[in-house]
Amino acid sequence: LGLRPSLARQLYRYLAKCYENLGRLDKSIEAYQMAVNYDSKNWKRHRDLGRMYRHAKLYSKAASAYLTAVHLNPKKGELYFALGQIWQQLGFYHYAEKNLVKSLDLGQNHNEVFHELSFVFESMGRYGEAAGSWNEMINDQSTDEDWCRLIYLAYLAKDEALAKNALISLSKRDVPKETYRFYETLVRWIPLPPAQILSKGVTTPTFRDFFSSHP
Repeated sequence: LGLRPSLARQLYRYLAKCYENLGRLDKSIEAYQMAVNYDSKNWKRHRDLGRMYRHAKLYSKAASAYLTAVHLNPKKGELYFALGQIWQQLGFYHYAEKNLVKSLDLGQNHNEVFHELSFVFESMGRYGEAAGSWNEMINDQSTDEDWCRLIYLAYLAKDEALAKNALISLSKRDVPKETYRFYETLVRWIPLPPAQILSKGVTTPTFRDFFSSHP
């Protein structure tokens, strides 16, 4: 375009945001790439590009952009947090854990980090840590689904005490009776594995659906 670099990077940032608002991810990515070309030492430009790659589900490219942003600004917790989420989406759970913990050290929101760590640990089969992480972020303002998830994780971790405490909290909430009965039964059968629970005759559709994903 023959523009001064300072004007060009502002123009491409503006275009990228306009395309993003219109849902044109391809054009928005192109514009953010141009903004990076004109402002390659600015970590925010790489972050913006990485964010758009994430929206487009181009996770490997998103990771590359965020890694460059981290190289330029290694003290920004939000970058490690985003990288942790991206590594999780790519299935690199050890990298996800490392970056999420780093983001916490750098001041990232406590509840956001433990929320993500819980899913990472669950994916790794580290159910005790998954339940512990979820328990770190849950509070009176948490949703019914959050409390149900804590009971579910406590079941997987065979942590009867945590499951019972979570069930008490769930009982004080306005949840459907069938939902409460399901989790009450689940807690009662800790630490039996799913196959043994089903052998006891607990074969409601809810239990069959639950155990179909946790054989």
